[in-house]
Amino acid sequence: MHPRFTHDCETCIFIGQTATHDFYACRGDDIPNITLLARYGDAAEEYSSGWVSIARTVAAQGWQDVTGQHTPGKAECVQQSPLVQSLRYAESYGLERLAMELTKTPRKSPT
Repeated sequence: MHPRFTHDCETCIFIGQTATHDFYACRGDDIPNITLLARYGDAAEEYSSGWVSIARTVAAQGWQDVTGQHTPGKAECVQQSPLVQSLRYAESYGLERLAMELTKTPRKSPT
């Protein structure tokens, strides 16, 4: 499996894809702060991202409305969101493995 879209960050690790997105993990100080990225096009701005900690919160609570009540159909939407999907791919890859590999990935020097 190879990324479909151009992503020029040398510190990111490709972790999977769906029909519409390529998923990456990028460096964080620890697992909750690993950045998850879902790229949906080649243009620089064609991606969404968030930390593992945010993705976990969205996955666990994002289906609730402001009163904390379940909204029919919304749970399925949240589980299909790019951020939650990227979390699922990161979990499949192994969050501990990602954390170790990301600390070994050299950062690109600013030019």
